[in-house]
Amino acid sequence: MESKTKSKSAIDFEPVRELLLIQLPTFTGKTESGVLMPEVIKDRSYPMFGLVIGRGPNASEISLGDVIYAPLKNEKGINLYMPIEIDGEEYGLVSKINIYGVITGKEKQKIKKEFFPISK
Repeated sequence: MESKTKSKSAIDFEPVRELLLIQLPTFTGKTESGVLMPEVIKDRSYPMFGLVIGRGPNASEISLGDVIYAPLKNEKGINLYMPIEIDGEEYGLVSKINIYGVITGKEKQKIKKEFFPISK
């Protein structure tokens, strides 16, 4: 039986407790609309968004496919997400308590189109 927390991808990783597995945005230096991405965003040093591709059983209010907005570091510079490599790709593990919110509506579709062109 397929677990409810597994993503549509073939990634063999299932988060536990309240953890979320997120696909990190792909930065090419310029968005589809022509906006140049600052280096500080590309190096993942500020709050950013991610595409939820897996979730633990205690994160049921977050759905697979949601685009979340979360800080990656606290005010002391300590990482609030754990980078994880699966099949040569970088992903992130984030606790639901560190999420600021879920991006919805047209903005969600815009972000998915620009930063997650091939959702895994």
